[in-house]
Amino acid sequence: MHLIVSRSKRSKNQLREIKIHPSYISKGKGQRILCLHGLGLSAESFRPQINSLSNEFNVTAWNMPALGREEPEQMNFKNLAKSGFELLDHLEDEKCHLIGHSMGGMIAIEMALQNPARISSITLLGATSAFGGRNDDFKIAFKKERLAPLANGLSMLEVAKLSVPMMFSRNANQNNIKNSISEMAKTNIEDYKNALECLISFNRREAISKICQPCCLIAGSLDQASPSKTIEKMSKLIRNSEYYLIKDCGHMIQLDKPKKTNFLLKSFIKRVTNK
Repeated sequence: MHLIVSRSKRSKNQLREIKIHPSYISKGKGQRILCLHGLGLSAESFRPQINSLSNEFNVTAWNMPALGREEPEQMNFKNLAKSGFELLDHLEDEKCHLIGHSMGGMIAIEMALQNPARISSITLLGATSAFGGRNDDFKIAFKKERLAPLANGLSMLEVAKLSVPMMFSRNANQNNIKNSISEMAKTNIEDYKNALECLISFNRREAISKICQPCCLIAGSLDQASPSKTIEKMSKLIRNSEYYLIKDCGHMIQLDKPKKTNFLLKSFIKRVTNK
């Protein structure tokens, strides 16, 4: 994979930020935190976390294959997890703390189950152990609803303008909403369709109790995509878990309520690191 590195100019007393296109953004020093974004988004969806947590950790936000700006292998969770570990190898890190939002949280679960020795902790933001219920009715309806605008000729920008604001609370920062729309608009339509097929296939419901790492689950009270009741119930199946509910918060947790999210993230990771 060809990587082009550009370094932003900063004063000597500021942390250097490294941008590597198209794979990831990395900033800070110390233990590695790997952030995995959701469907139709990019590494930029973790910008508040990169800026805040990099004071104490080495924070890497990855543009995941077919979800960001890389050429994908066959789109499934096994390959996405494999690519995550390949990134760790590239970074020359044996272990990391994972933070996954939505579909990125599903990939974090897959990575934790595939190779638990390489994962120090997991934080799931608006993420569940399986997509939908135990039958396919919701999956079929969800897929149809998401693909209908594209079938009717709408562009990814138009789709983003319709769907992204619904994932935020009414009092969320408007710049974060606009930036998320802009990032989703860059998504290739075929990549989006492939990622959607992958998303609705996820089911680790029976395996979730096997997660042995410290796990922090954060839900938004207004999240319709990943309901807080489902996440709270899931947390009770993971033996070393913590559950937090952020009020007046939609599905885009880390951008909707970044200060509260960053406080929980930093507190959790420092706590499990110091044990």
